[in-house]
Amino acid sequence: MNQQNIEAYPHIQQVVKELELEPYVNEMEWHYFKDIDSVLSTILKTFKDLTSDSIPLRRDAKERATHEYLEYSKQLHVFVNEEARHELKLSNEDVTRLFRNVELGGARYLKK
Repeated sequence: MNQQNIEAYPHIQQVVKELELEPYVNEMEWHYFKDIDSVLSTILKTFKDLTSDSIPLRRDAKERATHEYLEYSKQLHVFVNEEARHELKLSNEDVTRLFRNVELGGARYLKK
């Protein structure tokens, strides 16, 4: 992503400006995926399965969603994760609730 592309993401742009990182935008690695199209199609399939009428399909998709969350989020720059949460209007607590079965993401931090 370069300086022009970052303009499409106002929240990242604001964070970069606040942290005075504008000179470094062109040097940042925004993701570490070798094949982004494959990743996107995998996520889309999981989403479709999560909204399926088939209970077994939804159960399997829930497990895949957890795996994808853990696997893909660590391959994204922290600013990309933050922009996604901002666009979806999700707080850290919302993400924790969504992935409460993930020890790192939530189960340990939810009050019972």
